[in-house]
Amino acid sequence: MANQLILSNWHKAYMYAGCALGMWLAASAPIGKVGKGASLSLSLLHGVALVRTSRKLIEEEAATIARAAMNKELRNTEMVLETEQIESELARVYATETSSEAGSTPEIIDELRESLEALWLTVAESSSSEVPGSGNRKSLYLAVVNLLKTGKTETFVIKEVLQQQGRSYQSGKDFLQELLQEGKENEW
Repeated sequence: MANQLILSNWHKAYMYAGCALGMWLAASAPIGKVGKGASLSLSLLHGVALVRTSRKLIEEEAATIARAAMNKELRNTEMVLETEQIESELARVYATETSSEAGSTPEIIDELRESLEALWLTVAESSSSEVPGSGNRKSLYLAVVNLLKTGKTETFVIKEVLQQQGRSYQSGKDFLQELLQEGKENEW
């Protein structure tokens, strides 16, 4: 009893399919009517067993797919919560900096640029996931608006923050215009 062989449903399905096919082929051989009847009966028996095992496989696959979907949704929810936390931190930081006179010092502008670059990388990474990037886009919009309020130009934002230079400058400009338009429409 301790050395029992435990087979997965996939192994059982392969064995039943092989036996059913083997018995069906054996029925094609010249073995007489009784041999053909027995081979076809065994082939049918293994075919029924294959169908029963396949049902279990379908249930296992459905459960695996459901677990994968739930895990993906959990990861997406974690990303959304993380984005909201970053957004609130950025809003808090930018709200204090725009109200102060020291908001346009080079150190703060460099800090803003670095945080915007990090935020831009976050937006670029999450654009491949299925989570809507509206939280990231909102944070990026707020950061860009605050940077523009400190006296930086759109060219600075496109080249330094979005890092769209040369041939990709126009796509960066289009993205910036789209982001600013979306922010105004959504009243961010």
